[in-house]
Amino acid sequence: MLAKGLKAPVTKIITPFVNLLVRWKVSANAISIIGAIGSTISALLTIPNGNFLFGAILISAFTLFDLFDGAVARASGSVQSKFGAVLDSTLDRISDYIILLAAFMYFNTRDAQITWLLVINMFLGFLVPYIRARAEANGIECSIGIAERSERLIILLVGIASLANESTQIFKYTLYLLTLLSVITVGQRMVVVIKFGRNR
Repeated sequence: MLAKGLKAPVTKIITPFVNLLVRWKVSANAISIIGAIGSTISALLTIPNGNFLFGAILISAFTLFDLFDGAVARASGSVQSKFGAVLDSTLDRISDYIILLAAFMYFNTRDAQITWLLVINMFLGFLVPYIRARAEANGIECSIGIAERSERLIILLVGIASLANESTQIFKYTLYLLTLLSVITVGQRMVVVIKFGRNR
């Protein structure tokens, strides 16, 4: 939802940088890999040590690479690369999981409620894109959802940044919100699949 609404203005802003990257022959796959490695290393080096605000800023910076890989692929004519699409999706799943894992490593012996919420969201973080992937593999358009990756990641990073004030309450609220929106998204996608099945 958010990603679609911001697509046009963001595309306009990043186009000059995209053209420069294409001119330098930087591949979309290289951008995806750098962004994923950067965000995972940032998460593992900061969040478990309690450097929440710095970690959230670093992860956000590397997550911005996601804006460029697709745009570079389109500009360079490699948008149809099936390998690139699978690589990007796989790296997204890994980096999202590592961010949650890093928070789990910090809270595992500190707050049981937050720990369980993180475990639940690790599961949901894989389930939401899995349903779409399996549906579309069977010819079902299933990009619907109140909270796709962009929305879920923003909520998570805002929650992590809020831990800088040494209070866990806001982080708990963001995890509850993240859980709720992810469950709704799972439900929305399953409804699409069920309706498709009934119409066959």
